[in-house]
Amino acid sequence: AIDTLRTLCADIRAGGAPIVSAVAGITGLSPGGPEAAAIGAMLAAGLGVAPVRVAVLDDIAIAYRAAFPDSPGILVHAGTGSVALHVADDGIRSRAGGHGHAIDDAGSGFAIGQQGLRWMLRQADKTGEMPPGALADALLARIGGRDWPAVRAYAYTDTRRHIALLALAVAEAAMAGDTVAKRILREAGTALASLVEALAGRVGPHPVALSGRAAGLHPLIFESFEKALAPAACRLFDLDAADAAARMALAAD
Repeated sequence: AIDTLRTLCADIRAGGAPIVSAVAGITGLSPGGPEAAAIGAMLAAGLGVAPVRVAVLDDIAIAYRAAFPDSPGILVHAGTGSVALHVADDGIRSRAGGHGHAIDDAGSGFAIGQQGLRWMLRQADKTGEMPPGALADALLARIGGRDWPAVRAYAYTDTRRHIALLALAVAEAAMAGDTVAKRILREAGTALASLVEALAGRVGPHPVALSGRAAGLHPLIFESFEKALAPAACRLFDLDAADAAARMALAAD
């Protein structure tokens, strides 16, 4: 990842445009920690700007500011993982979820893919062969094989990314009308809503936004999310992370 950032810095400087400040959002990073400081120093050197003009945040902080630039709210971000964030007027951050796939990333791309894979293998356990139908067909097509050795090789190599990619297969099957896939997506929306309920219990009611690639996989996710939180005001937020970071950098100038 560091090498990628160095290459990106070199490409940006080669473009010749003046750079006065930078904001970077890094997944899983703790702002203010030693890793953030090291990345900030590297970006400052690579871009040729003063270290004080570089901010290194976690990607959720950037998404939050894009969704709620003027007043507090609750953002639920569902990508490979899932997390809910609220930032008070005084800057105090409160989170729910975001514990990672090994513990709990309810409603995330990983969770959706895992639920689809779990259903398929449990059906196979009952009959001795992979089940028929749109969901199993979509999963096995993305896995690249129709037997347990193929599934095992796929699932236990680059596990977090591979399982999350299976969420695309679940969404594809739901589009084809598969009832199990639809149920999985509805449950994902309800699970994401539970993050809002947990956080609102601590910070009070606020406008709610749902963002992330997993959130936009299928309309059923937002429909069940919104239904679980009714009558709260909810919206599906289409985030352009690069644009949001650029706007934060300009605002700091």
